[in-house]
Amino acid sequence: MNESNPQEVIIKRVKKDKKKTKKKRKREKSENEEKTIPDSSITTDDQETKVSEIVVPEDERTLYVEGISYDATKGDLEAYFVENGCQVLSIRMPQYQDSGRPLGYAHVVLKASNDVEQGLKLNGSIMMGRYLAIARANPKTRFILLNIDSPSWLYNCFCQKYPL
Repeated sequence: MNESNPQEVIIKRVKKDKKKTKKKRKREKSENEEKTIPDSSITTDDQETKVSEIVVPEDERTLYVEGISYDATKGDLEAYFVENGCQVLSIRMPQYQDSGRPLGYAHVVLKASNDVEQGLKLNGSIMMGRYLAIARANPKTRFILLNIDSPSWLYNCFCQKYPL
């Protein structure tokens, strides 16, 4: 049986995690570079067609819809937005676990930023006998991970209470 120091095992795990995060960052960076459109592709002649191709983050295209009828479905909500000139990409409508009825609110992701402006104009309109409150959704919370360079910090934090 190979006995090793617990501190060395932790250091090895930290090094492995660092390598994985570096590879992940490189992969994400290359994916983001592929998605962005260079500014040189936008010309004054085709400005209307090229501007619509610029990718807008999902957080900026998401609407928070409140006051939805308990009898409504995702299809009803999508049909309502399509009738009013919006192109819907996806809908997140949470439901009660026991009855399957909607909780009364939803997040609607639209395809383009001009659809968001059109959707905001629907604030205060009536759907299935209820007034809808429509606003831009709050952006998703992002967590920041600290870069730990020193294994001694890791040892002091997690192993100080336990004698070796």
